[in-house]
Amino acid sequence: MVAHEYAAALSPNPRAVAPARREFAGWLSSIGLSSVADDLEVVFSELVANAASAADDPSGRVRVTARYAGGSVTLEVTNAHQAPLRPVPWDLEDGLREGGRGLLIVQALVDELEMGQDGAGRVVARCRKDVTPAR
Repeated sequence: MVAHEYAAALSPNPRAVAPARREFAGWLSSIGLSSVADDLEVVFSELVANAASAADDPSGRVRVTARYAGGSVTLEVTNAHQAPLRPVPWDLEDGLREGGRGLLIVQALVDELEMGQDGAGRVVARCRKDVTPAR
């Protein structure tokens, strides 16, 4: 099984999202996943924009990794937050909560979405989308 990987470290600036999205779209196209590129580009943009807006250190980086293997794409986005955050209940079922509509969009476009924090207090979004490459 051949795996294809993508990685980027982005400035936590909302203006960094568009060029990074184009680069990610190029990666998807290069591995034959143009058929799902629109959905995954939206997912990428929403998660990166959320991570950038939550970053408390403008000199930090939003880390993005993606992997295509075994018929699915996994995407992980980690923000640049360095101080521990209070636990956040990511209630993806509550459509009336304040903010976070982007996560509802992401949830609708992927097969699995997990939100959490790593040991350093950074917010980590992980998602998986099952895909069929173009033939």
